[in-house]
Amino acid sequence: MRNELRGADALVRVVICGLLLAVAIPALAASQIKGIKLAVTNPTDTDWPSATATVSIAALKKIAPALNPAEVIVTATDAATEEEDDAVMQTVDLASSLGRSKSGSQQIAFAIPLKAHQTRIVTISYGPPDRIKYLRAGYPPHRWPTSGPDAASTLITYELPGESQASPEKPGKDAPQDSLPSAGVKILSRSAAPQSAPPDTLRPARSKTFDEAIKLLQQQIDRDAAHFEPTLESAPVTSRDKGPGFFLDGSNTTGEWKPREGYFWTGSFWTGELWRMYGLTRDEKYRRWAEEWADRMIGQESTQNHDVGFLYYYSQALGYDLTREDKRKQSMLAAAARLKQLYNPATHLIASWGVNGDDTIIDTMMNLQALWWVSRETGDTSWRDMGLQHALRSAEWFIRPDGSVIQSVHYNPGDNRQQFNLHGGGPRGDSTVSLLNSAKPGERVFWHTHQGYSASTAWGRGTAWALYGFVAAYEATHDPRLRTAADRVAHAALAQWPDDQVPWYDFNDEGVHFRNRDTSAAVIFAAGLLRLSEVTDPAHRPRLRARAEAILHALVDRYLTPVYAGDPTPPGILRHGSGTRPLDGPLIYGQYYLLEALLWVRDHPAK
Repeated sequence: MRNELRGADALVRVVICGLLLAVAIPALAASQIKGIKLAVTNPTDTDWPSATATVSIAALKKIAPALNPAEVIVTATDAATEEEDDAVMQTVDLASSLGRSKSGSQQIAFAIPLKAHQTRIVTISYGPPDRIKYLRAGYPPHRWPTSGPDAASTLITYELPGESQASPEKPGKDAPQDSLPSAGVKILSRSAAPQSAPPDTLRPARSKTFDEAIKLLQQQIDRDAAHFEPTLESAPVTSRDKGPGFFLDGSNTTGEWKPREGYFWTGSFWTGELWRMYGLTRDEKYRRWAEEWADRMIGQESTQNHDVGFLYYYSQALGYDLTREDKRKQSMLAAAARLKQLYNPATHLIASWGVNGDDTIIDTMMNLQALWWVSRETGDTSWRDMGLQHALRSAEWFIRPDGSVIQSVHYNPGDNRQQFNLHGGGPRGDSTVSLLNSAKPGERVFWHTHQGYSASTAWGRGTAWALYGFVAAYEATHDPRLRTAADRVAHAALAQWPDDQVPWYDFNDEGVHFRNRDTSAAVIFAAGLLRLSEVTDPAHRPRLRARAEAILHALVDRYLTPVYAGDPTPPGILRHGSGTRPLDGPLIYGQYYLLEALLWVRDHPAK
């Protein structure tokens, strides 16, 4: 994290790492953060707005000998049992402190509100000191990572989750007081363990083949097309934010998609599923459905932001490849033209949100697929050259020295602005910040992550976008610097990849504050890893492919319904995606990329 504050020095290290790195694919890595579960109870008939709970450090160290009591995070949920606790997506920080009992034994004390006769599950999390310190509520306000002589003069704080701002070393005003009632405490854990995966993934499951998984996804497609087609036909107009018939996220339990207005940035993943199924089966119903939804987007290319790449590559390029309909090619040319409007020669980047914008997000690497496709179809290399410039600058600016990925970079687009819009789907919504800076035109001003845990952490899906995007860029340009970028991202992520193969929404949180796994991040990463296994150092190719297929097997067996006997969710639903934490459910892009990855494995037998 400190490296981000050094601006130009960090850039030098990125380049050096990129040139010198010899990628060794890590073996499965154990989680860095582990937890001990407690049951904390109010046995009385009276509500306690705040009670004191204590636990012996000696008792904790019997379970977790490596625990350092000065480096812990204490969190709670309203769950009464461990199984209920595992299903909760967000915890609450509790003020805690170190102390001694009247007998002189060391203990951790924490304050917790409890209703009459309520039991709450509390987790004491521990791990590497730097990770724990960063995740703990009450950590000092962070500076936005900046470059230039004005960096040290600007302090912008952002929220951390939690009720209090106390830390174990320096208890705050909400720390436990002797006058508070004492709660009953029972240690539940027999050993320290990482935060559990969702309970519905832990039930006995039958292993599925990839072909079976494709058939399950086909059932999902048939069911959803039949359900939403009448709704789509009833809408006279469809745009990014108006008109029914498209869907994005749904329920893990019912498998039903939530109604929404417009196709947003995600509507093309549904059309992509339809085109992929048409390509597989040549059943004309899939072509008809794909055309019905894809045609709703044609003619709106010039009004889109950078997601014009997502929207039209998966709705029009995939369709043109199968049908050779000229209107789809023309739509793709218009989409590429929009990306050209957003491109800034001063920064060598496509601005994510509008012409002369001041920020770009890592997701834009995926939108370059529109440029690669148009360059290939037309033979005009200028499109490829523009994409190459964006990809190279992204490799320079978005990958930290340790290989983790930054989500958003803000820069001087050429007008020396001092006010910046923070945008792009984070849990706190859009906002504006004034930041005095002397960055020259085309230079970075600050960078951050807004859909992960905090500004300096590694968002899971952003990491997956980066891997897939850099591999696709290498395939299109054969520039070795882009393969190096993909290798570095893959190496860093695999070094922290969970044993059960499905990453947290953020690589740094690991379920301490938010328990979201993200199956969409897992499958996008696996899709990128499969493609990287075809182009990276031949010595690493078999192991990379094996890692990618292991991720797919975990998703197909434990997250793609039905998972267990009597599973009530309709077939073909990929549970537990996380668009923005703490939201948890199936996502249409998770559905699409799972189908894409399974078809890729089918079409590319292992050598």
